Formats: sequence, structure tokens, C-alpha cells
Amino acid sequence: YPQQEQFTHRPTHTGAQPQEVSMAVPKKSKIYTRYQALNDIQLQDIREMFKVFCRYYENTSLDQFVSDLGRKTGAFIIRRKSDDAIVGFSTMGIYHMEVDGKKIRGIFSGDTILEKEYWGNRAMNAAFVKRVLIEAIKDPFTPQYWFLISKGYKTFLLLSRNFPEFYPHPTQKNDHLKHIAETYCETLFPGKLDKESMVLDFGDGYNCLKGDVTPITRELRQQADIAFFEKCNPQ
Repeated sequence: YPQQEQFTHRPTHTGAQPQEVSMAVPKKSKIYTRYQALNDIQLQDIREMFKVFCRYYENTSLDQFVSDLGRKTGAFIIRRKSDDAIVGFSTMGIYHMEVDGKKIRGIFSGDTILEKEYWGNRAMNAAFVKRVLIEAIKDPFTPQYWFLISKGYKTFLLLSRNFPEFYPHPTQKNDHLKHIAETYCETLFPGKLDKESMVLDFGDGYNCLKGDVTPITRELRQQADIAFFEKCNPQ
């Protein structure tokens, strides 16, 4: 984040002693996150979410955005406290299915974006953990898994740096998790999973992060999980 700087100005008014006026760069506005069920999200909020989405993604379509949202359970909406303007969001779906005859529950994180000004802010984390616990309490004996599509390395880091066991993993095979991931991909996105690379391919015209949003630099490639992500997702 840009560091706060101090600027000074010395006016020269006739007949008055020069005075030093200190002006600080305004502090970054605070934000908060609230989970809203799909039916509680207002049409105007959906338009604002789409505007934020378009600033960071290309090949966007309002019809596709609304269609994808309609298949979700709700969304974490991130707002600026000063005026309640939407500065980010993460959609979420709850899906129940069977894998090898066993019931499981998947929490799927869909489109996720946060205005660059607030990157690094953890406002959504507490809201997400709270929702995960609520879902787990509803049926505590059903195994629960988190699924997400990583369109950029920052999303993948949420997985690699917060969970000891996950798939795909830089050094572990985790075949049981791979099998569950395959089943979920075929259920949610039939025919889109390349089982050789284990990458979902929606075609050239599908939305993706703009090239200058989260570029992977030489320095970032020194980090094993980021290098692994880039290897799995070549441009």
C-alpha cells in the first residue's frame, strides 16, 4: 500500500509571518463484509458488483454474470463504511452430492474480487469462517470441503497458505482430494475439466483476469506455491 506522506506548504502573505500548514493524505476508508442470501441481494447491488467485476476481468457479460450468480446460494458483499459503496464481493454456493456412495457438502467460492485499494485487507475472512461454521453445524456428520476456481495466484494462495491439506498441491498427490475435485467439476461444469492437466477450460471467450491485474514477477516466482500455480496455469 502507498505509505502515508506529509506535505508542507509555506504561504507568503504580505504583512503576515509565514505559517506552516501540514496536510496528510486521507486514510484509507474502512470496509466491512456481510453475507447476503441470493434472494436478499438487490438489483442495484448486482449492477454495482458487476461494475467492480468489469474493472478487473475481461470478456465480461452482464447476462453471464447474472446467470452465474443465479446458481449460487448467496454472496459476501464488501462495502465501504463511509458510504456503503460496494468495493468487492465473493459469491458462494452450497452443493450436496455423493462421492463413492458417501454424502459430502461442498462450499464453492465463485467470482471473487476486491478493489485494488483494499488488497491485503482481511475484512472478508471472518465473515467467510462464520458462514462455513454455520453450514457445518447444520449437518455436523457430513464431511465439508471448500472448492474454488483460481483465476489468479492470489486466490490460490488463500488455499495453499491456509489449509495443510489441499489439491492440487506442489509436493503432495492427495489422490482422495483429486477424486473429489474431479467429481465436483464434472457435476458443476460437465465437459469442462481437462483431466490431464486438471484445469477447467471454458474456452477463449470466457471471462478471465486482465493481464495487468496480478502479474507474476521474477521475484514472485521464487515462492514455491506461486511458481506451482503458474506451471499449472500457463498463459
